[in-house]
Amino acid sequence: MSSRTRLDWLVFDRIWTNLQNYVEYEYGQIDGYLSRAVETAMREAIDEHRYSPVEEKVRTLVDAVDAKKTGEDSSSFDPTEYCGKTRATVYVDKSLLARFKEYADNSQYSYGVKLSQTLLYHLEGGRPGSLAGQLDRAIEEIEREQDDSMTTAEKIADRLDEEFRLNDFLEAAEASGVGTDKYALEQYLPKVLDELDVYPHPVKTELFVPADSATIPETPDPGTLPYQAMDDADKRLALKAAALRKVGETSWGTMAKFSANDAVDALGGRPRHSTVRPLLEDIALDSDGFVYDDDIPGLRVDRADAVRADYDNEAALAIVGWLDEDPSDAEPADDTDEWITEAADATAESFDEGGEDLAQLPDHVVDNVVTNRIAYARYSDEVDEVEGPSDDVLERITDRERELVKDELGCSEDTSRSFDAELSSFAASSIDAGQSWEEAGIGIGQQEAGADD
Repeated sequence: MSSRTRLDWLVFDRIWTNLQNYVEYEYGQIDGYLSRAVETAMREAIDEHRYSPVEEKVRTLVDAVDAKKTGEDSSSFDPTEYCGKTRATVYVDKSLLARFKEYADNSQYSYGVKLSQTLLYHLEGGRPGSLAGQLDRAIEEIEREQDDSMTTAEKIADRLDEEFRLNDFLEAAEASGVGTDKYALEQYLPKVLDELDVYPHPVKTELFVPADSATIPETPDPGTLPYQAMDDADKRLALKAAALRKVGETSWGTMAKFSANDAVDALGGRPRHSTVRPLLEDIALDSDGFVYDDDIPGLRVDRADAVRADYDNEAALAIVGWLDEDPSDAEPADDTDEWITEAADATAESFDEGGEDLAQLPDHVVDNVVTNRIAYARYSDEVDEVEGPSDDVLERITDRERELVKDELGCSEDTSRSFDAELSSFAASSIDAGQSWEEAGIGIGQQEAGADD
């Protein structure tokens, strides 16, 4: 004897049609599956009490987060909204049908209307759908409460991918309630970069990538950071690296001036001179190879001294690729020492012609003449025959070069004398090759007066 029986009830036409469409969509055909869908809906209806333990836990959660209950099971069903009925003729399990009739007898509806309600509830997700709806609402409330506890920087970071562009950051900041781009960059970009541990791509500087990405050098250049994301330490390191690069860009590659204008440019043109000067002074104070000169105003950078002091300049040297450089390689290149003898002979000749005792002259006078003679002897290709050596040529000459010449003259001291660039420009560049101080119209008194000025 068959355990299945024919169901022959009148149900609302629209609900029955929707069920047929659902079955065909889910299974590809109606035959053999329509009756299964009806049985599933019936079982769900009469077994609702089996969801009670889960439903109680969901309700407890919903109440705990003060979320509105959603997904009521029958309140949305109103028979008056439907017109037109059709006969549902499918075969179902006899025992199941009997239990469903008992269930329907306890309702206010006829068997056909109660089945229509049951099928509609099933199509809308049934009891699992109701519980899922309540859980979704509870989760949404929890996330909202979590969002309220997040900092603005965390909210912005949460909206960004692992890699993002500056415009993505600005859009995320706006979506997180930050009013202006300027405020977002100044107040939140540094925090977001720290939160996500990202760094600008070394070439595509508007693209931020994970700091452990293969594209990021072991010692990244903070000069690629947006200015607003730099702290003072970042700015000092960026300026130090930029100053070393300028040395490398000179034709001689050993020394260079790095002015406040250069510093402003190195930081994207954003800061004022009054901002960069203290940074440059700090660099000179803390790092060998960098001397602050008010007359520039800015730094005098000596490559050899900077390389030699790798304990002070390790990060900057690594950025420009000089960390493993031999300091002797950073000294001015020269195949012979002929220039030393030539400069010493020219210096001695200048003082001999003036009848002056070199040993009795002030240090700054000797230094100025020696500097002038080195310019002619060592850098003759860069000395104008009419104007004489330029300030750039004179400033390039190091204390070490002067000491080499004075050693040759026999007047060097163990302690290097500092070089006054302003006096050099005033006096040394005024002496043409072969002239004595007297021939140049500069007596000892004038020299000393110039030094005092």
